[in-house]
Amino acid sequence: STPETMGRISGFAWGIGYMGGLASLMLCVPFVREGITVDNQMNVRITAWITSGFFLVGGLPMFLLVKERGERRSGLTFFQAVAAGTHRVRETFRHVKAYEALAKFFPMYFLYTAGLSIVIAFSSVYAERELGFRPMELMKLFIVLQISACLGAVSFGWFQDRIGSRRTILITLIMWWGVVAGTALCESKTLFIVIANAAGLAIGATASASRTYVGLLVQPGRTAETYGFMGLFAKLASGMGAL
Repeated sequence: STPETMGRISGFAWGIGYMGGLASLMLCVPFVREGITVDNQMNVRITAWITSGFFLVGGLPMFLLVKERGERRSGLTFFQAVAAGTHRVRETFRHVKAYEALAKFFPMYFLYTAGLSIVIAFSSVYAERELGFRPMELMKLFIVLQISACLGAVSFGWFQDRIGSRRTILITLIMWWGVVAGTALCESKTLFIVIANAAGLAIGATASASRTYVGLLVQPGRTAETYGFMGLFAKLASGMGAL
């Protein structure tokens, strides 16, 4: 993409991902109608096979059709490549002042991603234990959320290219404050569904805008390394948030 179109392309890509999640969910629905329980464990196990098959079929176009665009360094052994990568990361930490904007952003990204991980980890537990959602009601809710997340990613992607990724992230964080406060006060299934769909819009938009913001700050030739750091902070946040 170009800097002018990065937001909408990132949003469109996230949107396609959520549609993939929707398709995978729909394939699994018949096997979890009776709930994710010990009595239904054989059917639940089948969903793991469905998901792995979904990855296989979905990954084939990547293996068969997508070509590498970057230049490969020939003649490196596996251990030489690992050593070169480690040296490169060490150099990045040594010259962290050259990445001042990213050095400020990643800790903030860690914090709000930890918050998102809490919502993702406990939303179904909250809905079931506090509001009395049954297994199929939860499944239907998650199906609807895939659609709202797709809409959020695509629409806010278009937004990003007009008002900027940073402002878009701030708007989505304000949405998250409303979502979490609303959930704490929620006492009905209907209101929870409305709030959950607002969360769906926000989660797609937050993910897309964060990736775009990093893409606009990355230095030429360091894209994979920078997104690797982004992934590291995201995984740390997922663990720490749930903890």
